Order: sequence, then structure tokens, then C-alpha cells
Amino acid sequence: MTDFDMLAAFNRKSNEDMSSFINALAIKLSDAVNGVEIKRAKDSLFSKNTHIESITIPFSSCKYILEIKNKTVVGKCSKESGGIVLKTDILNLNDWLANLMSELEKTTDQNMNAAETIHKFLME
Repeated sequence: MTDFDMLAAFNRKSNEDMSSFINALAIKLSDAVNGVEIKRAKDSLFSKNTHIESITIPFSSCKYILEIKNKTVVGKCSKESGGIVLKTDILNLNDWLANLMSELEKTTDQNMNAAETIHKFLME
């Protein structure tokens, strides 16, 4: 599948309902990749409902972070050394997802399965 096809599938999925898309993506990533961190916050002070604030996927080269604030989604790739952030690239959602897929494909066989899982999720 080409990058164009992947981005088109992503756009179809995300335009349906961003909140549902982010929740489903977080579940798929946490099931498929070790070390995924999902940060949640309450919808309001007394609410029992929560929403996802960020998803962090750590790799040796960088941490892929997806932040959701006020229904705006921002992708980041933070390069660290010794626990200190050296550089953070801001990416649009399409680029973040494409870079994440590329990173998953470059790493271990386990992450290859994760890339296939994310690919299937986007194509449904």
C-alpha cells in the first residue's frame, strides 16, 4: 500500500469522529506496541467520564507523542538523550501517522505486527 492510500484511509477514519478515532487508535496501539502510555483526564471537575489527552509511543530513536487539546490534535516526535529532550518536531496528524508506521516497520518483528494491526484498523 502506498503512503497516499494510507493517508486517504486515515483521513476517512479521522473525519468520521475524531474523539472515537483517537480512542480506537489508543486501544489498537496499546494492544500492539509495548510501552504505550495513554494519559487521560476527566471531562469536567465532577465528571466520571474521561478523554484522552495524549498517547506516547517510545522508540529508541524518539518518542512519538499525540496530544489532544480542545479537539485539536498535534503530533510530536521528541528526541531524547539521557532523559533530556534535545529536539521536538511538530508534525501534522498525517505526517505523524506516516512516521509512526515507518518506525514500526523498521523495528522488531513484534512492531511489524503492530504496523499490520494499525494498517488494518485504518483500512476498515
